Amino acid sequence: MFESGLASVKHGNLYAGWLDQAGDAAKIEVDAPTGRVGVLRTNGSLTVKDGGPHGAWTEQTNGVSDFQLTNY
Repeated sequence: MFESGLASVKHGNLYAGWLDQAGDAAKIEVDAPTGRVGVLRTNGSLTVKDGGPHGAWTEQTNGVSDFQLTNY
């Protein structure tokens, strides 16, 4: 979900509350089987976290225009 550049996700069922993940977001992607969350910021930087919405962010790279999380 995006609202004014804020990326949020739900953890649990459809009645669960929204958990804010990152600001300045241009795109968010969630890989449900792995619990991985990725956010592309408007400045082109990409950050990803493992372990669902409560995991720690790991900065990946800059200069990104699009991305897709995959589970190999």
